[in-house]
Amino acid sequence: MYESDSALGVVGGLVISPDGRSVATSQGSGEGDACFRDLNLVFFKMGKDFQSATVISQAQFSGLPVVPGSTLYPSTKGIWQSSTEFVSPLKITCFIEESPMGEYVFDIVKLTAAKK
Repeated sequence: MYESDSALGVVGGLVISPDGRSVATSQGSGEGDACFRDLNLVFFKMGKDFQSATVISQAQFSGLPVVPGSTLYPSTKGIWQSSTEFVSPLKITCFIEESPMGEYVFDIVKLTAAKK
């Protein structure tokens, strides 16, 4: 269903939505250096027939902070707030200001993310 060069579920494993039609997980090794961390969120939305899935990567969501020279990554396991909204704590590498860090709500229908 999905091929990746890096591991899935390093942070939190697979987290299934309340209706069982979506899965949230992390993708990447979790390894990094000072300003880069190989870790991001990825979502799988099952098709109506459960024979296919749409893959949504963290980069597809609008509303996330963009800090040049840094990486935005999930810091711990997230939870589903509803069948279409996933809440995940995010951190940013190489950025002293803490205001953009915190919990974000990812809407997998609208492809938006907003700080909680």
